[in-house]
Amino acid sequence: MINKICSYNYNPYATSFKSRPLADVELKKPDGKPVKACFSEFDINGEDKQAYREITRRWKDIASKIRLDEILNEFKYGKKIYAIELAEEGDLADRLLTLASINDPPFSLDVEQLLSSPASRHSLENPTQDRIKGGGTVMMAMLTKLAGQLGLDEISVSPTRNSRSFYEGLEMKPDYDKNFYCFQGSDMGKFINKVEREYEMGEINSEYIEEVKDSLL
Repeated sequence: MINKICSYNYNPYATSFKSRPLADVELKKPDGKPVKACFSEFDINGEDKQAYREITRRWKDIASKIRLDEILNEFKYGKKIYAIELAEEGDLADRLLTLASINDPPFSLDVEQLLSSPASRHSLENPTQDRIKGGGTVMMAMLTKLAGQLGLDEISVSPTRNSRSFYEGLEMKPDYDKNFYCFQGSDMGKFINKVEREYEMGEINSEYIEEVKDSLL
């Protein structure tokens, strides 16, 4: 089990959005080879216009650019943004695999948007053997773990038309019109346990959990 948080040498002065490492995770290549990564929170005070341009430039397809722009602009509204990033040297723009934005959780943790980078998806430009698997699944599992440690009994997400099959594959329960999908109660723990059978996921930094709890009071 992973117990050391993001062992790469993080440079807080690099030209990049800043991120705060919260837990180590491991993703996989299609051949099963592990890929060291990190669950982190973006630092809203670390916004940098050059890094913003770099992230949007490297996520080439138009649909990703539009949704990425929506997520990064949510800094303006004080929303929390979490990332799965590779645990290696380099700018965050190069390390990013998955982003998620959430609303402040008074009663449940609401995931507004979740987006995976081109490096996590199979395409003609990204052959299967180079793809990194598990970014979206591990992100949802870590957010579910975060919700549970904050004492919340639900995590929900608003899907896009194309992402509904992903959340159904996670066995999240939809509402009548499939406008929301959620895990509640014991289903949250079952989901985390299921993901942990396939991917390594460390514990979230306890000091961070206490900080978020205090901010909700």
